[in-house]
Amino acid sequence: MAFDIPEMQGLKTGSTILFYVEVDDVDALYAQMKDEVEISQDIHTFYPDVREFQIRDLNGYFWTFKGKAC
Repeated sequence: MAFDIPEMQGLKTGSTILFYVEVDDVDALYAQMKDEVEISQDIHTFYPDVREFQIRDLNGYFWTFKGKAC
């Protein structure tokens, strides 16, 4: 998991929960959230038709938001 989330390298964890949320307009959501939350992975194209970004919430959980690339 540390391969996908660099912040987890070297951490000792018991259980980990990752949240994946599919949204209609991921670019608009990113623009709305980017200055309000800790972005752990900037928005990028993943596969030819998927865009995604990842945040870390106040409790340390990672949330990935994804949507179709335009």
